[in-house]
Amino acid sequence: MGNIPGIEHIASMQTLVKTGWRIYSPADKAILDEYVLGETVEFVGRGINPVAAASVLLRRKEAVKEASRKTGAVYALRLISQEGLIITWQSSMR
Repeated sequence: MGNIPGIEHIASMQTLVKTGWRIYSPADKAILDEYVLGETVEFVGRGINPVAAASVLLRRKEAVKEASRKTGAVYALRLISQEGLIITWQSSMR
């Protein structure tokens, strides 16, 4: 049998997920720490028709949520490594 040429459809999308985190002093509302991060999430789908190719794009919502969770975890690790900030923050809560 010979090769039968076929048409492949490709759908792609890039999403920039921007997250920002702040810790405020409860006493005077001053910003004690701020962290802003942007992450690009890219999706590429291939299929025999446009609908099949675009089906991968339906998972975008969950991927954006996961990217947000990851940046929150990175920020938490950053705070853990800055013990002085945590001590300052905890003492201002009293």
